[in-house]
Amino acid sequence: MTRILYFDASAGVAGDMFVGALLDLGASLDEIRNHVASLGVEGMELRARKVSSHGITGTKFDVLDPASGRPVDDPGEHTHDHGHTHDHGHTHDHGHTHDHGHTHDHGHTHDHGHAHDHGHTHGHAHDHGHHHGDHDHLHDHDQAHLGDRAAVRERVLDPEHTAPEARRAGQHDEQRGLREIRRLIRESRLPAPVAENALGVFELLAAAEAKVHGVSLEEIHFHEVGALDSIADIVAAASAFHQIGPAETWCSPIHVGCGTVRCAHGVLPVPAPATLELLKGIPAYSDGVRGELATPTGVALLRHFCTGFCPMPPLVVEAVGYGAGTKDFGIPNLFRATLGTTVARVATLPAAVSG
Repeated sequence: MTRILYFDASAGVAGDMFVGALLDLGASLDEIRNHVASLGVEGMELRARKVSSHGITGTKFDVLDPASGRPVDDPGEHTHDHGHTHDHGHTHDHGHTHDHGHTHDHGHTHDHGHAHDHGHTHGHAHDHGHHHGDHDHLHDHDQAHLGDRAAVRERVLDPEHTAPEARRAGQHDEQRGLREIRRLIRESRLPAPVAENALGVFELLAAAEAKVHGVSLEEIHFHEVGALDSIADIVAAASAFHQIGPAETWCSPIHVGCGTVRCAHGVLPVPAPATLELLKGIPAYSDGVRGELATPTGVALLRHFCTGFCPMPPLVVEAVGYGAGTKDFGIPNLFRATLGTTVARVATLPAAVSG
């Protein structure tokens, strides 16, 4: 029998929601903290808490602002450039309750409705918020301050939401490009599989942003502040996935939401350009829920880890976890992870539930 991890993205996905679902499934927050700390980057405090979305309990993964101690995808903590309030979440972290591109919260408070993970400097107020949470965007909206840097075509990637004003002061000009992200991960004490998976997700995000903006990978930069939650979401996701250790990973078609998001460059359609680039070859749909349900970080994580996208295969279910976003879209702002084994023969229900 094969151990299968199956994701349900019917409420979208953000980086923080992805991490929250795997924590709810049994991954260790202490192990995730150790892995993130091994990067040697200050200012990344992590927290997990139980929340309820439309009567269903899930885990909200938060990256905390070092100055205020509040979640970076907290709608009250900052205003996304997107014009959205990423809730990371869904309440994203990516229209749900994310962390990101990502509010991905990486849950998204994206206008995902998610509270996405995710302060973009995008110009979106991505909900990282989903829900987020991922913090999760490297969008054009991703550029929070192209202004005086436009001459050098500098792209600022704030994975899922606009950084809080309090955190911008004195740090606005420090950025990390893909080369620096690679160095941080390779020089860390991360287990090889965690490092390789984290790098793979960052490279997918950077490639999508580069394609959308018509620049090279080396011209893509992660804003110092916005990158913190994005780095935390992605490394945390790689750590949690490594702990669960499925043989195969599958996902449902991805609900992306609908409507528009406001960013530094004006009003853009949902899904945002970078998200749509990452969705190439992946089944996606909108069911009338207004808001950005799927963040770049969340979609990049699914694209990297999943074998394919299809209805739930026959499984003997072992465990179920829910990752919460930040925002309330009128539906449970939850990303679901189901762990089980392939069916070798017709399962016999236990006596207690067979009647």
